[in-house]
Amino acid sequence: MALHDLGLVGSASKDFLEAYDGFLVLLSDSSNRTHLEELVPEEMATDALYRSARTMSHKFQGAIEKLFLQPGSGPLSDLTIKYGVF
Repeated sequence: MALHDLGLVGSASKDFLEAYDGFLVLLSDSSNRTHLEELVPEEMATDALYRSARTMSHKFQGAIEKLFLQPGSGPLSDLTIKYGVF
């Protein structure tokens, strides 16, 4: 079922899809994957590619929380709260 069919056409669904797509695009490039695999922890804070991926992951996490866990944000959250979490 599409997000649109569930009435989820707001910013959370947009953030969810954009972050997911962006992350897949980033990882589809073998040079990006190699760069991230070889990155040492000391370089992460200043590495542009790593920071971009991290920003996408935070955007994705926020959208997931809103879509599935924020009360009253739509049918997914209502069903998750009623049957899946509490």
